[in-house]
Amino acid sequence: MGSGGVVLLILLGALGWALIGVLGRVAGWRAGRPAKVDWLAGLLALPRRYLVNVHEVVARDRYA
Repeated sequence: MGSGGVVLLILLGALGWALIGVLGRVAGWRAGRPAKVDWLAGLLALPRRYLVNVHEVVARDRYA
């Protein structure tokens, strides 16, 4: 097996590992119940939250 075969084997192993992780995450999502989300309130709060977060970052780093 050449170096190309080893790289392919590592790539396939990583993809398999990622697939196992995704399937585990999907199983967790399916086990839960849907949450009530107030989309309108969240969208209306977005500009204020954005400005607060930006100001917090600038307060920490004056150069920003």
